[in-house]
Amino acid sequence: CNIRALPRLCMPAASDSDADCKASEFGSGDREETELLNMSKAQHLNKWQAAKVKMDAIYKLKHSAHVLHMGLPDGHNITVHSQEHLEAVEEEERSIKSLLKRAVTKHHIEDDKETPKFWPAAVASVALGVASVVPYNMVLKGDPGSPLFISFALHLAIIFKGLPHAGKLIRDRGIPLKYHAAIVFLGCMFTTLKSDAYVRLPASLCMMLSNLRMIVGVVVQYVIFKKKYSISQLCGVATVTVGIVWASQAMQSAKTSGAAASASVAASDFTVGCVEVFGSSVSLALLSSAVKIAFEKYGERVEEQIFIQHLVSLPLVFPSQWDKVGPRMLDWFNRRDLWLISNLLASVGSTFVARNAAAQMAGRSPNLLMTQLVQTLECFLQLLVVAFLRVPPWPPLGFWGGAVVLVLGTLHYLRASAAPPR
Repeated sequence: CNIRALPRLCMPAASDSDADCKASEFGSGDREETELLNMSKAQHLNKWQAAKVKMDAIYKLKHSAHVLHMGLPDGHNITVHSQEHLEAVEEEERSIKSLLKRAVTKHHIEDDKETPKFWPAAVASVALGVASVVPYNMVLKGDPGSPLFISFALHLAIIFKGLPHAGKLIRDRGIPLKYHAAIVFLGCMFTTLKSDAYVRLPASLCMMLSNLRMIVGVVVQYVIFKKKYSISQLCGVATVTVGIVWASQAMQSAKTSGAAASASVAASDFTVGCVEVFGSSVSLALLSSAVKIAFEKYGERVEEQIFIQHLVSLPLVFPSQWDKVGPRMLDWFNRRDLWLISNLLASVGSTFVARNAAAQMAGRSPNLLMTQLVQTLECFLQLLVVAFLRVPPWPPLGFWGGAVVLVLGTLHYLRASAAPPR
């Protein structure tokens, strides 16, 4: 784009009188040659205008002025970003091509800086998720059969919080209905399958099968999204899975040591229960993927997603299990246990904040496997906090052995990842 190398481009176009004189030399009746001459004149005029704009741009750039949304008369609109924050330009780099390249590069760097970061969201999700375990376990200590009642109270709290601007969240939603429908369906499937599996199978077996979520995530991504991972990454996934299964199994074994053997599980219940656990893991993997895709396409709309999901899920999940919620509400009202009620409020509030952070983390995650790695680490830290809340006895050696394996697997996976998240 060196202007001196284009002498013909900088020549003024022929005037209208010159064009008319030249046209008259060929005769007034020769329209074809007149049209060709007019087209040539227009092309020279456009070239002259383009050259003039380019020279003005060079003048402004050399004098540290702004060049904003400058349109070149070539039938296209070329946006040139401000040069205000660019460093000094060397003399040999002061061509239009070099200057525009620097402007676009600077613009992309600033856009990348404004991209939401994954790791702060992941740390916040883990920290808040672990903190919410403390009041939750306090409630379970006072009323062991209250998990579904706690979930019902959480749904009500989320809905009441969003009611003042519910019309705006629903009417001016940024995420299309099909994504909300998929998120609600997958969330209900996860809750329903997991709840029924815990009825059919021992809790220790359910927890062990649930901790295979990373392996399930690898299969889901390969089958549905055609995502492939390296052998080194798969080794990290396997190591993390062994660690969390070992740690959780050691904790469950310590709880049941010395107790009578549990009743045998029917073959049909065992088969159906295992299928339900894996089905809940698949639902959770697809739910995380749906949230990530929706946030990437339509923006990070955490409040909208959380509100609509719980608003629609409330009439779908709880009416069929009202016998586990309604009588317990009356029982709590009659007991008037302020300590239990205060822990319930703390559990609902902390879980609400933790779910917002988890949705934000899932939307910013580079892939499904990284989301599940964060969820696995959160699950382990929750086990650790619960173990310390119940000392003595202290966690068994198997728990600490699983912890070491889990940490090694996590570090190996992160190191093996070809493109670590920002």
